[in-house]
Amino acid sequence: MNQTAERLQYHIKGSFIVLLVLAAFQYWQGNLDIGFLVVVAAGYVVLRMAFDIIQERYTSA
Repeated sequence: MNQTAERLQYHIKGSFIVLLVLAAFQYWQGNLDIGFLVVVAAGYVVLRMAFDIIQERYTSA
């Protein structure tokens, strides 16, 4: 497995943890919104991958 795939897998696991916490909080508040959870998960993975790529470019240069 190449480095990008490993990073993506790592960030997907991180987004799963974020989703569990957010879903638990929403459930506790009585307002579980699946659409919002999907948007947060996608946004988290995209932003983390973007920051990871930017960090790699500036630290390896």
